[in-house]
Amino acid sequence: MSTKRELTHCFFDGDRQRKVEIYRLEEGRFSFEELTFVDDKDAWIPVTAKVPTCDTLAMALEEAQGRVTWLSQAMEQF
Repeated sequence: MSTKRELTHCFFDGDRQRKVEIYRLEEGRFSFEELTFVDDKDAWIPVTAKVPTCDTLAMALEEAQGRVTWLSQAMEQF
């Protein structure tokens, strides 16, 4: 059974070939996913298989910044 989620934020790297999506889960917790664009598949593919769930949006953003090296710079431009 899949969990419903609502996208709250989306950040792209400078080349727009990677992105991080922050989303709210159905039960009210938050998580994120880093994805990379694969040209030959014309699709966004997850970079990591397992991501944490967090109690708050702020915690999810902090966790994502700690795991995705380029994200802090992208968030400064937001």
